[in-house]
Amino acid sequence: MICKVQQTVDRYAMLEGAKSVCAGVSGGMDSMCLLDLLVRLQPQYGYRLQVVHVNHLLRGENADRDALFVQQRCRDYGVPCTVVRADVAALSREKGIGLEEAGRQVRYDAFRASGCDRIAVAHTLTDRIETALFHLTRGTSPKGAAGIPPVRGNVIRPLIDCTRQEIEAYIQSLGLPFVFDESNDTDAYTRNLLRHHVLPVFRQINPSFEQSWARFFETAAKQQDFLAGEAQKALACAKTETGYVLSALQKLHPALLDQCVMLLLENAMRKMPEETHVALCRGAVLAGRGRVTVGENLFFTVQSGVVSLETPAVLPKPYCVTQIDGVFHTPHGDYYLCPPQPDDRVPPQRQLDGDKLRGVLTLRTRQPGDRFRYPDRQGTKPLKKLFNELNLTPQMRATRAILCADGEIAFLEGVGAALPFAATNSTTHRLVLQKKEDHA
Repeated sequence: MICKVQQTVDRYAMLEGAKSVCAGVSGGMDSMCLLDLLVRLQPQYGYRLQVVHVNHLLRGENADRDALFVQQRCRDYGVPCTVVRADVAALSREKGIGLEEAGRQVRYDAFRASGCDRIAVAHTLTDRIETALFHLTRGTSPKGAAGIPPVRGNVIRPLIDCTRQEIEAYIQSLGLPFVFDESNDTDAYTRNLLRHHVLPVFRQINPSFEQSWARFFETAAKQQDFLAGEAQKALACAKTETGYVLSALQKLHPALLDQCVMLLLENAMRKMPEETHVALCRGAVLAGRGRVTVGENLFFTVQSGVVSLETPAVLPKPYCVTQIDGVFHTPHGDYYLCPPQPDDRVPPQRQLDGDKLRGVLTLRTRQPGDRFRYPDRQGTKPLKKLFNELNLTPQMRATRAILCADGEIAFLEGVGAALPFAATNSTTHRLVLQKKEDHA
């Protein structure tokens, strides 16, 4: 077992140049096996080892028991241990994500906070198979089908070539203690459902199915590495100052185009994108136009022959306008609310009547449900529809300034005044809202 793990470590250069290693230890069988092996390998590789245990505050006294157990075992090994308590349920509600995803975020944040060169986690070959099956069931790319990678950034998985049966045999041979997480018994979690009901069927069909999957992972990794390299070359050739040349991407083989889209999304989202997002973005490229929302405030845009990913800047909160006929500073630019100039681009009928401005004046960007009231037309129009008609990019939509009077839209940058704030023929105090560079 030690030799097998060492071969994995060396094959993927997991500990090359590492001076410190943080081991994520839950107290379960896999993580206790990882801790024992890292202690045994420490003299050979010369790293400083420490442990981080995360209490998710989901299992009451049992969770406290696990934390005390890990602390005691670390004292026995002479390894420093940090216990982090995090309210995963609260984070799940706050971000609108599942408990499993919230727990994963909390754990890796705690591991990264250790400041170690490497983060070692206890995923096994069996875990990798379960993950691949989960991805395949939901629909995934070849990269998703390859399951958990042995190395991702500074996260290493020394047990990734070991089966769960091998872990159990190692634990039993040394009599290593571990704790059992009772949540592993329930089929409420998809991973447990696969573990309890799907993998046993594979094992009946082929007792050595895990070795077959290991060969598949190795082949898939080589093919994925080749595709990723070719995609990086293609993107480098198509790169421009504003994005990527649409026609260059449209000429690529479908498999290479998918890989390019996936790389763009993964780099922007900092996680593996869902297949549905890849498919929608691919469709936009092939159609030659379109905009796909791929994350919070993140857009994949195909427009004017260019493919780009945009994260528009937005005003964090409404800016209070305290003076007229002067400049005021906002997070995305300096603005004037001042009388129109002779060469002003806002026509007279779209200018503000300063005497109609009332109450608290604020400057902000668009909000859900915003509607604009044209002074020379009947009814109102949603800003989303108005921006579509103006063919504005996501960046322009998110930063277009809106002047409000007591919460009501009075002036929209680039469009003009709204009812009932628009100037008339009898208006003597005319105003327009402009960016500083436009006013200069």
